Amino acid sequence: MKRQDPKERKSAPRKRERKFRWSALFSSREMVLVKKDLGALWSRRGLSGLLLLLPLALMVGIPLLCLLALQLLPQEGVLVPQELLRLLPGEGKGLTYQQGWMELLTTLICPAIFLCVPILCSAIGASCAFQLEREEGTLETLLLSAGGEKSVYRTKVTACTLLSVAVSVLSFLAFGITATVADVVLEAPFFFNVRWLVLLFLLMPALALFTTVFFSWIIPRVHSALEALQTVGYLLLPVAVFLLLQLTGVLRWNAGLMLLAAALLIAGDVAFYNRSGRRFQAEALLGHPGNRPGDS
Repeated sequence: MKRQDPKERKSAPRKRERKFRWSALFSSREMVLVKKDLGALWSRRGLSGLLLLLPLALMVGIPLLCLLALQLLPQEGVLVPQELLRLLPGEGKGLTYQQGWMELLTTLICPAIFLCVPILCSAIGASCAFQLEREEGTLETLLLSAGGEKSVYRTKVTACTLLSVAVSVLSFLAFGITATVADVVLEAPFFFNVRWLVLLFLLMPALALFTTVFFSWIIPRVHSALEALQTVGYLLLPVAVFLLLQLTGVLRWNAGLMLLAAALLIAGDVAFYNRSGRRFQAEALLGHPGNRPGDS
């Protein structure tokens, strides 16, 4: 067998593996700022505890209380109304009253509660990253540095969104364990389905980004982080409408409608991100709130 010449072996072209690199999206300086912002947000006094306790209370506390209530209350007091059973897949046929309530909780109520988690986490993180740093004077130093306004905007939006997504995923995992145990105890159908898949991988990250960008957009108009947090009600209102439409049977949110909603939200994220980025200017952020140049 003929041996290959070492020179020919060296000259043979090698296929380069294409790997995703964050450097394609961020410069090395921006990567350092993202890591620094994540560390600063997590180490801020009380913030990490709030970001963990609030989602756990929503996604673990509520299912546990419902499971406890189903175990303690008599059957006559907890019968599922027929109007609600009709909203379940297969209209809840063959389910006991305990299984029916658990299916109602994990299919209709908990998805809406889960959507509140990225909104609240992004709101808390963005209020600290933008408004509190603005009050402390560290935002001014960053804006006047060599990186510029766009770099600061991108890094802070990225850090807050990543933190919100990470906390939301952890809260879902905790909820998944709780719901699985409840399903086993009550012998109810397994909660995870295609709609949860769309919620977890499309709607949740899109909502986290939208909320972060929304708070970066309102920062020039508010006086404090508390005032900024008060606007979170505007973002929670659509979630309440989402839940109300489901419980009244006006609109049934299947996987197709959720995919459409996710696509519209992602498109809105792109447009809102670019618009807010153009308004993220040092003279507006460092001036008096509510008196931005060019505002009517």
